[in-house]
Amino acid sequence: MPYGAAYVSTYLEHDASAHGGDRPSEGGTQDAPHSFDLRHPVASGDSLAVFDTVDHSVRQWDPTRGYDGEGPWGGFHCGRRSKPLQNRGPAAWDHVEARGASSVLLPPQHRNPFVAPVVIRAHVHAVTDDTNRKYLRAIELALDEIENGCRSGRWSRPQCVGDLDLILSCIVDDYIYLHGSHVSKGLTLQSAWHHVFPTHSLPNLSRAVVGWSRLGQAGRGHGVSEERWAAIARELFLSQRFESAVWWVLQKDVYGREQDLEGLAATAADVSIAQRPGGGQEVALFFGIRERGESVKTGSNQGVIIDSAWVAQLVCDLFASRPHGEKLFKVSREHVWADVLCACDRLGIPRPGRGLHLLRHTGAATDLSSGRRSCLESIRRRGRWVSQTSVQRYTDTAVLVADRAALPESVRKLGLAFLHDPTAFISRSSSSRVRFS
Repeated sequence: MPYGAAYVSTYLEHDASAHGGDRPSEGGTQDAPHSFDLRHPVASGDSLAVFDTVDHSVRQWDPTRGYDGEGPWGGFHCGRRSKPLQNRGPAAWDHVEARGASSVLLPPQHRNPFVAPVVIRAHVHAVTDDTNRKYLRAIELALDEIENGCRSGRWSRPQCVGDLDLILSCIVDDYIYLHGSHVSKGLTLQSAWHHVFPTHSLPNLSRAVVGWSRLGQAGRGHGVSEERWAAIARELFLSQRFESAVWWVLQKDVYGREQDLEGLAATAADVSIAQRPGGGQEVALFFGIRERGESVKTGSNQGVIIDSAWVAQLVCDLFASRPHGEKLFKVSREHVWADVLCACDRLGIPRPGRGLHLLRHTGAATDLSSGRRSCLESIRRRGRWVSQTSVQRYTDTAVLVADRAALPESVRKLGLAFLHDPTAFISRSSSSRVRFS
């Protein structure tokens, strides 16, 4: 049995050829043309068990659950569908239904029928979360390219994950030699598919991306020196860009991803505040709240404690200023990045070119360089990385020295002054709270 056959459903139309003649419905009339029995192979044999009948012409959309009846199967022992998925967020399934792979709930004429035996909707569910929309887009484009290649006869219809792996490596080859794409496109494609299938299942794709990176096109991300980071933070606070400033200092402190901070809400599930035994407040953040059907790149309910007391106080002030349930940050990552670039212009330093993700590099590399955390394992756990292989790319301490050497002396002094006493540069209102919009 080919890989994935257990997941593929057989759609038998209610016509004379399927039932040996006209089959009346329970009401005594012939079934509607859009109705069909939804069948699924039974593990114990070749017989088929009828689970349900779906009329796709009357399905109703719900912004939380998707279409009526969507959800995981209850098992082979039951003759009914289990309850639909709850609280999966807006449009949790619709991307894959409209653009992606097969499902036991979709008729055969979906967008990518040639991929249906190998990739089903459950496989790509890991990348349907809004926080991973970049990966989902890469999956969608790859599915369309595979479909077009099958229709044109360039390659055969994939029947297993091995076939899919070979086709994806050919797509990477096209990206390199036909389109001249940047290697970041290949890395995104590889990471996206590794959310769908285990890494060892796609060796040819992985090897092709490794070869691409060795062509010298890859640009590796890195952090900035703490003095440069501090000078930019100082400028953000002094220019009254409070939310952008808090985002800038918080993401570096917790080794955060942009999607982590975008998902934070003013609830006890996201932000936990406790009093320290010696005074002050201790703040823990949680990313990807499972109860809301959310996830981040590394999973759900990923927690981290804020290191710096002054950063923790800023988060407490921001949390107190928000009505319950609202997003903690009203600004987007694009807005924060625009404020950072303007701050660099005012400081007279070159604009960084790699986006806010440099803060994840900066936090990890700075902690290792300063001795705050002396081993990669402690950094791995704080940064919520799956393996130390990833951590090594984020802890390049040599670039911090190089960046410090390239920083103008006047800007370096501004950064040192901020590091010495950050609170002196944080503008506060008469109520001792940072003024947030």
